[in-house]
Amino acid sequence: MLRVTMLLMGLVVLAAAGQSQALTVVDFHTDAVIQEGDAYDVVNVWDNARIVMTGGMVREVRLHDGSSLDVSGGDIGEYLFVGDASYLRMSGPAESSLIIAFAGTSVSDMYGWVKGANLSATGESRVNVYGYGFQVSTNYGAVLLHGIWENDEAFSMYLRGGERDYARFVLHEIPEPGVLGLLAVGWVVSRWRRNAVHASGRSH
Repeated sequence: MLRVTMLLMGLVVLAAAGQSQALTVVDFHTDAVIQEGDAYDVVNVWDNARIVMTGGMVREVRLHDGSSLDVSGGDIGEYLFVGDASYLRMSGPAESSLIIAFAGTSVSDMYGWVKGANLSATGESRVNVYGYGFQVSTNYGAVLLHGIWENDEAFSMYLRGGERDYARFVLHEIPEPGVLGLLAVGWVVSRWRRNAVHASGRSH
């Protein structure tokens, strides 16, 4: 009886271990949203499906065909693949650190979200980075890119392919928030002066 009980307990433990190790793999062929409370191990996006990610947790995301991913929240824990003719847009708070591989003829626009990343870019992929205060250096053949996103959060990118990868990156220098404020004030003052001059001319 004791032997049977121990055997049953062993089977229960093995079943629980098997369940805990089971991967949650999802294939999206149509538009969808990944939001707070969602949790996946691997997400594959196919065809021309558009995925909007505002929250949740995913370990790996792979974009294929002409699919697209718009990330503004949540966390991709380990790996993001942007291949074929897919499109990636990143914005929002800089919280995630991960590995990103750009390939094929993919196009990516990065406005934020990434805090630290280990990157590779091959094929005819193009990566647009929007920020300010860019600093580029080399380290044992790799290229290190540091900068600040438009929301004033710093980021660091490690381009392990060196100059080969960096050639596919386009840095777009945006005005610092303080500069934008000064420009706005200057525009308001110039409009006020112009209106004042016109009003003075009409009074005469």
